[in-house]
Amino acid sequence: ENTTYRGNGHHQQCHHPPAMRGIEAMERFYHAIGMPVNIHELIGREITDDEIREMTRKCSRNYKATCGQFRVLSADDMEAIYKMAR
Repeated sequence: ENTTYRGNGHHQQCHHPPAMRGIEAMERFYHAIGMPVNIHELIGREITDDEIREMTRKCSRNYKATCGQFRVLSADDMEAIYKMAR
């Protein structure tokens, strides 16, 4: 089953609706306790592409390192995650 959901303020396709319902429930809980669920809520404004590139550079130690154990994330993966978290 394929469904569209609006998590984190973005419309995304999802192949696992139960997982998305769990994510949406978690976001509702975070909002209930006053916790931000995306970068905009955290800093109170949209983050720029330049800021995303800088965060990616820092996270990847100047594009020389990956991170993660379950799934190893490259700098491109990191940048994509930051963009989704806008």
